[in-house]
Formats: sequence, structure tokens, C-alpha cells
Amino acid sequence: MELTLVLPGALLPAEFPAPQRVQLLTGCPVPALQKLLSRSHACQTLTCDTATVTPLEYWLAQCFGIPPGLSAPYGARLDEVGFDTDLCWQLQPVHLQLARDHLVLVDPALLNLLPEESAALQASIEPLLTELNWQVRSAQPQRWYAQPPAPLKLHAGTAAAAIGRNIEPYLPQGDDARTWKRLMNEVQMIWHTHPVNAAREARGELPVNSLWLYGGAQTAAPTPQRKFDAVYADDFTVRAVTHASDAVTHAAQPTPQLAQARTLHVDTRLHTAWMGQDWHAWRENLHALEQDFFAPLLAVLDRRILKRLTLVLCGETQALEIQIVPGDLWKLWRRAELSRVLAEPDA
Repeated sequence: MELTLVLPGALLPAEFPAPQRVQLLTGCPVPALQKLLSRSHACQTLTCDTATVTPLEYWLAQCFGIPPGLSAPYGARLDEVGFDTDLCWQLQPVHLQLARDHLVLVDPALLNLLPEESAALQASIEPLLTELNWQVRSAQPQRWYAQPPAPLKLHAGTAAAAIGRNIEPYLPQGDDARTWKRLMNEVQMIWHTHPVNAAREARGELPVNSLWLYGGAQTAAPTPQRKFDAVYADDFTVRAVTHASDAVTHAAQPTPQLAQARTLHVDTRLHTAWMGQDWHAWRENLHALEQDFFAPLLAVLDRRILKRLTLVLCGETQALEIQIVPGDLWKLWRRAELSRVLAEPDA
């Protein structure tokens, strides 16, 4: 029995000063995590192109043998939208916020877009899409899919990678970028005065003022390699890719599930605090993970119920993959300083 636990937001930013890291972790007892990290051995450190994907998305691509950032074909199959999935792209209604001299992508989850709002916004731009022979279908209010008549010659950063950042490096690039930019200019003009946005702003909510295009490919999407039997995750991209690999997917669980031979857990508690730079909440969530995951996993590893534990610790640009087998627990000479292991090195 093997288990992989992926923790986005586990690595503190490289610019986080060492004394502050030590102070942050002081008073946060995580003895099981300390032992696991001390006895483990690093398998690989993945450094991603942050203008394309997040470390989680990059690890997912490397693990399952697919191109980094490719998600739309797998999502469309899971959502059963009925498209030729090799041609489709993901479309996400978003809010772009004006900063001093650039635009920033606001976390789409903060929009809380209602189904009727999503439908009205989509209907308002249908003539533009029809003119381009694009089909667009909505699986969820904030998860749309677009099928152009031919493969788009584009590459773009994922929405997850662009959140909170200047959008310029993440925008679609390639031969068809000009067509997409022209379409977006027209969409933005229509939505600027749309009644849905007027009502949202009257309620104090952010308007939906753009669409984010990502996750497509110019060639047929490969079938992801089957690496796990069961997957527990709330991240939709993780669920879509692993479902396409023929794994059984479930909602994220707060404790380890050990019923299958090869299990993947993705826990995003640290990432939420990491994104908001709420380090007090980050520390509290790390302590919660000690109780929920690290201590139970150490126990089953020590009893040899678990044959291999893999931890994937993600930061801003890197994913550190480490492994522990039962025999490692007896290698008492291995030591690790928590504040060093949980810090992303300078790129």
C-alpha cells in the first residue's frame, strides 16, 4: 500500500527571512512531520515556468505524462459537455482588477457567480462566438468550455497560475492571439454595461469583466498514465486528469484513506493561507495537518501497513517530492531542520 500526499503552499516563499521562518514554526509542535522529513530522502525538485502553470499543475503533468497546463480535454470529459475534447479550451468568467499600471486576475472563486448570471452573460456574447464558429457550453457557472472550428495556435497560462498577478505574461500567445484579443475587447465592452454586472455592483460584488482562456492544446490530448487507484481532491484539474487516467476520484478527505493500493491525497488547507499571506492561519493549518495526516501516516508507516509515503511540498515555483519507507524510520542519523525543509530555495 502506497500513499502520496500533495500539499500546495507547504513551502514558504524564498524571500521569507530565515529568522521569521524559525519564529513562525516555534510553538507549532509537529513532531510527526519533523520525523517524516528527517528520515525521508528527496526524490526530485521540480521547478516550473510560473508564467504557464502552478507547481501543483506542473507536478501533475510530470506525474501523469501530459503536457503542463493541459486540462480542458480531461475536464470536458469529466463534465460530459459533449465536445470534441481534443479541440476544446477552458473558459473561466473572471474579474480583472486595475492596479497602478497593469491588470491583476482576482481569484475566480471570490466571484460566487450564480447559474442565472452565468447563463445571461454567456447569452449576451453568443453572437460574437457564432461569428467565429465557436461553440461554448457551461458545465458550472464558473467553468465554461469553448470548441473552436479548428485547433487554436495558442499557449496561455492557467487561471490558477495567474491569480493575484500582473496578467500580461499569462495572456494567450501565438498565431491566434490577435483574434482572441479582439474577441475579448468586444466581450468586455458588452459586459461593462450588462445588467448582471450592474446588479452585482449594486450588491457590492465584483463584476465579471473578462474571460480567461487556458488548458487547450494544438494536438490530440494523450491519455494520462494510471499512477493511482483512488484520488481524494477538490481541485478540479486534479480530479479531471486523474479521472482520465481511470482512477476513482473522490472529494478531498480530512484524514488518510487507505483502502486502495495506490492513493493520492491533495490537501489545499495550507495553500489558502499561503495565497493570502496569512501566516498565522498557515501555522494553524500545519498543526491541523499534523493531527489529521502526519501523525496517522507515521503510525501506519511504522507498523508497515504503509509501504511507501510520498510527500509533495509545493511553493511558488517549485515542488519538492520526498519519500519515506518503513526502514527509513530507523535511520536515526538523518536530521532535518524544519525551517529549512519548508522553505523554497532561491531560484
